[in-house]
Amino acid sequence: MKFSKATILAFIFIAISDALMYISYDGFNQTWSAFVVIPLRYLALILFVFRPLKKKWRNLIPRPILVVFFLLMFWNLVTIFRGFLFVTDYYDSKFIFDTSLLFLLIPLVFVNGVYLINIEKLFAFALKYLFRFGFVLIPLALVTNIQLYSRVMIPISIFIVIIPFLKPKWRILILIVAVTSILMYTLFRTNIVRIVIALLLVLTYYFRFLINIKLLKTLYVLLFITPMVFLFLALTNQFNVFKFQELDDKYNTVDNIGQERNYLDDNRTFLYAEVLSSLERKGNLILGEGAVGKYKSNYFDFGDRRGRYMSEIGFLNTLLFSGIIGFLIIFLFLFIVSYYALYKSNNWLSKMFGLFIACRWIIFFVEEFTLFDLNFFFYWILLGLISTNKFRSMKDSEVKMFFMNI
Repeated sequence: MKFSKATILAFIFIAISDALMYISYDGFNQTWSAFVVIPLRYLALILFVFRPLKKKWRNLIPRPILVVFFLLMFWNLVTIFRGFLFVTDYYDSKFIFDTSLLFLLIPLVFVNGVYLINIEKLFAFALKYLFRFGFVLIPLALVTNIQLYSRVMIPISIFIVIIPFLKPKWRILILIVAVTSILMYTLFRTNIVRIVIALLLVLTYYFRFLINIKLLKTLYVLLFITPMVFLFLALTNQFNVFKFQELDDKYNTVDNIGQERNYLDDNRTFLYAEVLSSLERKGNLILGEGAVGKYKSNYFDFGDRRGRYMSEIGFLNTLLFSGIIGFLIIFLFLFIVSYYALYKSNNWLSKMFGLFIACRWIIFFVEEFTLFDLNFFFYWILLGLISTNKFRSMKDSEVKMFFMNI
C-alpha cells in the first residue's frame, strides 16, 4: 500500500473511532462502541507504526530533531514497559491497551508528516470529505452528544492557518466549519482558543511586511517559558493564573443545555494539587508511574480507592506517565521543532506554524486530553511537516502553489 493511502486510511479509522467514542458518551452504551473503537485505533496504529524503521525519511529532517525524536520514542517505550511491570489487575491492563499505549505511540505519526506527498493527499482528503460532509454529524450531535461535531472537527485550527495559501472555496468552508464548531459547543474553551490563535496567526501573514521577525522569535521563547513561570508562581503561592477573575460574573454564559457557566471557572487548580501531591507522595515525580499512571483524587473518589487514571491536562498526564524526564524530552523536542520553523525557514507559513506549536504548548498546561485521536494525529503530522527541510526551504509563492493543488 502506498504511503499516502496508508496515511489517509489511518485518518479514516481514527475519525470513525472518535465519532463513535463521543456518541457513546451520552445516550448509547459504551460497551458496544469499545468493540469497534479500539480495533479501529489499532488498525490505524499498524498503518504507521513501522514507518520509522525505514531510513530514507531520516535524511529529510535536521539531525537535532531526529535525535530528540528517537529519544522521545525510547522513553515512551520505557514508559510502556514500566506500565506493564506495575499492572495489578484487569483495569490496569485495560487502561494500557485501550488508552495509554496508543497515546504513547501516536508520535510515530510524525514520520507521515515528513513526506510532502502525504500532506497534500491528507489535507485534500480532509477538506473534501471531513469538513465538507462533517455537517451531517450535527443532527446526530443534537440527539446524542452535543460535543460530537466540535470534537471531530478539532483539526480545523490547523487548516485556518493555511487559509492564505488555499483556494477561495476552501477558505470559506474552513471558516464556516470553525464558526459552526464554536456555536455547537460554546463551552469547549480550548477549541475557541485554538481557533482564535489560528486567526491571529493568519493576520500576521497579511501584515508580515510590517512585522519584525525578531518580535516573532522573542514571542516564541516567551510562549514556551510562560507556563513554567506561572507553574512556579502557583507552587510558591505567589500567583495562581487559574483563579484570575474567576468570580467576575461578566464572563458568565449559558451553555447548550441551559446551564449557566463562567468561562473563567477554576477547574484546574485542584487537578494540579492532586496529581503533584500524589506523585510526590509515591516518589514517582522523576520517572512517572509508567503507562498505568494514576493518582489519588478526593474529587473523583469512586469508592474503590484505586485512584484516577489520567486527568484533563496534558502536562499532568505526561508527569503521571513519564515523569519529569518525559516532560523535559517533549519540551526539548517541541522547542527545537519550533526553532527550526521560525529561524530556519524561507516561508511565512512555517513561521506561523512554529508559533502555533508554541501556543499549543501553553494549552498543554490547561487541557489537551491525551488520547489517540484526530487532535494528536494532526498535531504530529504538523510537527513532521515543519521539520521537513524541503518544506521549510520553500518560498511563500512555492508554498501557495503546493496548496493550490488541493
